Amino acid sequence: MTSASRTVSRLTLLGLPGSGKGTYGSLLASHLSVPILTASAIMSSKMTPELREVTKKGNLVPDAWIGGVMKDAVLSLGHGNGEEEEEGGVAGDASPRLEPAYILDGYPRTEGQAMQCLDDWEERIRTQLAVFIDVPKEVVLAKLSGRLVCVECGRGYNDVAVDEGGFDMPAMLPSNGSRSRCECGGCLRRRDDDTDAGVVEERLRVYEKQTKPVIDLFAERGKLYTFTPYRGVADIEKMYKFE
Repeated sequence: MTSASRTVSRLTLLGLPGSGKGTYGSLLASHLSVPILTASAIMSSKMTPELREVTKKGNLVPDAWIGGVMKDAVLSLGHGNGEEEEEGGVAGDASPRLEPAYILDGYPRTEGQAMQCLDDWEERIRTQLAVFIDVPKEVVLAKLSGRLVCVECGRGYNDVAVDEGGFDMPAMLPSNGSRSRCECGGCLRRRDDDTDAGVVEERLRVYEKQTKPVIDLFAERGKLYTFTPYRGVADIEKMYKFE
């Protein structure tokens, strides 16, 4: 674990699919007042039918393609108008900066991608720190089965509580207690890639093969901070201690 200073403003989130990167990332982005760039949302607006078929099978898109897409998204922060933009995958404070501040969610996912944002990008936009959300596979599988997303506002929830292996994570439901309706009134649904057991297993297999080396690389560079959310969002203050 690195002892990062308060000058850290360009981060990425790492962890198994379903470890809570979206939830914890949103809280961290709010805490730091920086935008969060969600790779899946950014990719969806630029992806070809051929690339969509690749992701549907649980596989990753080519490094060169996603690296260029994410670099463009980071550079665009330096030309923003200060308005919040969520549909394109950018949420938070996107005001212009000479050195854009950001949190990446879903990138890098391979060692090659990690080399892009650590070494290949211009120095002023390179990723300074990876926050690893350390949640074991058995907990992730339980939480994946409970993920819900609002079709209107995109907000995420989870209707599964976990109490095992030292983890005590309550369900995260809308304030109305509903499993079918968001606080905004929109319908809640489960993600297709969370309900197909074969796709889930493939995503976890790909993670072990291609994404785990990313964690090792950031650790070797002294740029890794590990956050273990034993109590879920109740432990969020521990995530901020890299500052």
